[in-house]
Amino acid sequence: MKYILFIMLFSGTAAFSNGVIYTDPVNGAMMVNTENSITIGLSHELTLIINDLYGNITVTGSLSGRHSGMILLKENNKKIIFIPDEHFSFGEKVIVKITGILNKHITTGNKPFNLTFYTSLKKIKYDPIKGLEKEAGIVFKNNLMFFPPPVLNVTINNSPAPGSLFFAPFSLSSYITIQNNNGSSNWFQQRSSVGFDFKKQKNGNLTFFADNPPRFIEMNSSYDTIHTYKCGNGYTTDVHELQILSNGNAFLMAYDPQPVDMSQIVPGGRADATVIGLIIQEIDPQNNVLFQWRSWDHMQITDATQEDLTDSLIDYIHGNAIELDYDNNILISSRHIDEITKINRSTGNIIWRLGGKHNMFTIYNDTIRFSHQHDIRRLPNGNITLFDNGNFRFPEYSRAVEYSLDETSYSATLVWQFQREPQVVSSWGGNAQRLENGNTFISWGGASNTVTEVKPDGTIVFEASYIPGIYTYRGFKSSWPHVPTAIEPVNNSAGTFRLLQNYPNPFNPVTKISFELEKAGNTSLILYNITGEEVKTYFNGYLETGFHTLTINGSDLASGVYLYKLISGSNSAVGKMVMVK
Repeated sequence: MKYILFIMLFSGTAAFSNGVIYTDPVNGAMMVNTENSITIGLSHELTLIINDLYGNITVTGSLSGRHSGMILLKENNKKIIFIPDEHFSFGEKVIVKITGILNKHITTGNKPFNLTFYTSLKKIKYDPIKGLEKEAGIVFKNNLMFFPPPVLNVTINNSPAPGSLFFAPFSLSSYITIQNNNGSSNWFQQRSSVGFDFKKQKNGNLTFFADNPPRFIEMNSSYDTIHTYKCGNGYTTDVHELQILSNGNAFLMAYDPQPVDMSQIVPGGRADATVIGLIIQEIDPQNNVLFQWRSWDHMQITDATQEDLTDSLIDYIHGNAIELDYDNNILISSRHIDEITKINRSTGNIIWRLGGKHNMFTIYNDTIRFSHQHDIRRLPNGNITLFDNGNFRFPEYSRAVEYSLDETSYSATLVWQFQREPQVVSSWGGNAQRLENGNTFISWGGASNTVTEVKPDGTIVFEASYIPGIYTYRGFKSSWPHVPTAIEPVNNSAGTFRLLQNYPNPFNPVTKISFELEKAGNTSLILYNITGEEVKTYFNGYLETGFHTLTINGSDLASGVYLYKLISGSNSAVGKMVMVK
C-alpha cells in the first residue's frame, strides 16, 4: 500500500445521513496512528447507558482481527469513544460497525453505520525539539550548564502596562522566568532542557513545555506542579501551544511524520520521503482525546508555499498556534502554508481559510499579506491579531498586525500594524499579545530584539532584550502575585556537593541560592548574621540528588552581611550575601 491517495483530499467526516456529525478517524482516512481511539460525535444526546453500547460496536482490523475495548460517553452523551485494548497493526484496514439498539439511536431509517480507515505503514520517531532546530537554524542543547539567569536589559520603560513578564530564555542554559518592568527577577527556575511557551493561562495557573518526555506542565501560584498535559492516541506532544479551556479541557498539537511516495505527487519527489502532518487535539483532564483534527484529511502537501517538496523530509504545514474562537470553533496558525484556518469544533470540517494558496478572503489595506506567521488570537472586539514573521518577503521584515474580518462576505481588512524602525527581522518564533489597556506586547522570537510594548498609536513604551545568542520563543505580560519562598528542582542528575553564590547579590528583597547535592537526604539551609547568631532556617527537609534553587524573601531582614550554611548528610558549605535596603 502506498500513501498517495490522500492528495485527492477528504472532505472531512463522511455524510452519513443520520445523527452522526463527526468521526475520528474520518471515513476513508489514511495513515491513522495504530494507537488511535475511535470517536463518534452525534447531533443529539444519546439516551442509552454504557452497558447498552457494549456488543453493539464492532471494530475489526484486517491483520489484527476483532478488537475489544473500553467505551466512554463524553460531552453530554454526544460523543462515543471506543478505546481499543490492543493497538492496531501497521498497514491494515480497519472497519467499524454499529449494530443493534445503538444503531437505531444514531441513524435514521435503521441504516447501517460503517466506518473504514487505514493505519500507518510504520512508526517514525519524531523529536519536536529537533524539528524546531531545523526551523530556527540553531541547536537547542539538553543537559544544560548551570549559570545565573540571563539579564534582561531594559532600554525603554516609559509607563508601560502593569504586569509581570513571562519568558523561557535559553542558550547554554535554560530558564523559565518571571520578570518585572525594570528587568529585575520576580521568580525563575532553571531547566535541564529547553523550555517553551511559558505563560499564564486563563485559569490563573502557569504552564510551559518540558522535554524528556515531551509534555506541558501546569503550576499553581506556589509553583507546585498540579497537572501535566500530553497528546493522546500515540502522538508526541509538540512544543508550540497549550490552551487550557474553562471546563478543564485543553488544546494541544502534535506533528505526525509519515512515509509518503512523493514521486507520485511532484516531479522529482522522493519515493522514500517522510512528510510531517499536523494533529490538533482537545483532551479532557484525564487525557482522553475528545476531538482530533488531522491535516492529512483536509489539506494537501502541495499547499506548502516555500517547502522543497523534493526533499527527504518535508514539514508541509507546521502548525504553531491554537485559539478557541468566540463561537467555540477553533482557529489555527500554520506557518508553512501561510494560513490561518477556522475549524468547526463539532464536525472537524474547515469553515474558512485566510492566506496561503487557498485563501478565501479579499484582503484590503494590506498588499504584502502575512508570511510564515506565528500566533493567531481573537480579540474581544472580534478582530484577530497575529505575528507576521515575513519570511520570503523582499525585503524581509517582521511586524504585528490586526485584521477585522467579515466572515459572511469573506473580507479581511488590515486595521493596525506595528513595524519597528529600524526594521526587525525574526525568522522564527514570536507573538503579539493585546493587553487590557489597549497596548500590544510584541515578542520578536528569533530576532536580537526580545520584546517591545507599544501604544495603539505605535509609541514604544517598553523595550527590553537579552544579549545576542539568548532566545525566547514567545513572551507574555500578565498580572502575577509576589513569589513565595520555594524550593525549585532544576536537574535531578547525579553530581557533586556544592553551594553556589546567591544571585542577585547584593539583593533587595528577593534572592536565589542554588546548590547541588551529591546524595539525596535531609537538607537544611540556615541563615546567620555576621556574628554567627542564627537568624532563620529557610529550608529543612528531604531533597533528591541534583540541582536545587531556594527562593528567599529577605523583606524582614535588616541591611547587612549574612552567612548562609547548607547542610546535607555529612556535607556542609557556607556562603556570604549582602542585604541592601
